[in-house]
Amino acid sequence: MQRAVCFLALIILCVAPVRAQESFSWLEGKSPIYGTMVETNRLRGKVVLMIYWGINCPPCRAAMVKVRDAQAMYGPTQKFYVIGSHMQPPSDKVQEYLTSKQVNFPIFQSIMHPKAPVSGGIPHGVLIDKSGEVVATGHPVELLGKVPALIAQSPPPGIGGLSEYGLIGNPLSDVNLGEMKGLTGYFQPGRPWSAPYRKITAASKKKDADEFASTILSAIDSFILEEIRKQEELAKEKPAEAYASLSVLFRSAKGTPKGKDVQTLQKELGKDPNVKALATILLSITEFDTFSLEMDEKTREKKGNQLVNLLQKFLGKKDLDEKLRREAEAALEIVKQIAGAENQG
Repeated sequence: MQRAVCFLALIILCVAPVRAQESFSWLEGKSPIYGTMVETNRLRGKVVLMIYWGINCPPCRAAMVKVRDAQAMYGPTQKFYVIGSHMQPPSDKVQEYLTSKQVNFPIFQSIMHPKAPVSGGIPHGVLIDKSGEVVATGHPVELLGKVPALIAQSPPPGIGGLSEYGLIGNPLSDVNLGEMKGLTGYFQPGRPWSAPYRKITAASKKKDADEFASTILSAIDSFILEEIRKQEELAKEKPAEAYASLSVLFRSAKGTPKGKDVQTLQKELGKDPNVKALATILLSITEFDTFSLEMDEKTREKKGNQLVNLLQKFLGKKDLDEKLRREAEAALEIVKQIAGAENQG
């Protein structure tokens, strides 16, 4: 593993650092010790409860059960999310406990919110509103009483980062990276992967190389091929959405061995200029949706109306096939919802 650590250091020195531009950037590239990776873009617009706890703390274990039940109650609204941070030394008992209690949210080891670190005892909670701002701290069970009111103020599902045109995942999110988990930050979707990919390839060809580098390369290649397969299937019903996703994927995969495969399918779908035109609008919708909560009402309405006009103009084309028409109509409803423009058009 020592060679792997040196190899990561090489990447860090040679590749420009990744900077997240969102309220939960402190979670970027971190892998949970329990549960699934957190896609931080999907936390926008949600009420988030963070609980600091420890396996050897009886009050913490009691609080975890209450918070688990709250996640089960409010999670289906798609407006509430819980993140746990185990603040005591790592222990095999943690996984056993979480599994036995069927805890339904991700747990990290010793991470802290930069604006609300735990300064006293545990359990301790941090409540974050739809804008990503810390609004309360204290005992997590007591904070649960504030959740319904905050949820009521949150946007409906599908607003504030939840429209997914063009979104792809992280190729290393399901790989057991161990102490190398920071690698996920270099393979964020939409950012170029070619430079770190080349560094890993060079490391894999060294005489004393272990299997770690080859495992990473294989995971990335497999991820790209699987995304191509998914988008090829999606294109049968939603060609513009598939083209938008392939655009983002190619932005990342360009310069890697499988990048040309992405480009081939993208070019095939792009033979219809209407597919390319609608895909461009869909990507603009995703950007608008992601940042809409940071806009004032006037700016959000103005941007929304611009997109509404683009979609209405697109729908006025006489050479649209039925698939693209359905896609555009669905997108139009999403934009109206985000912008609060239901009564327009």
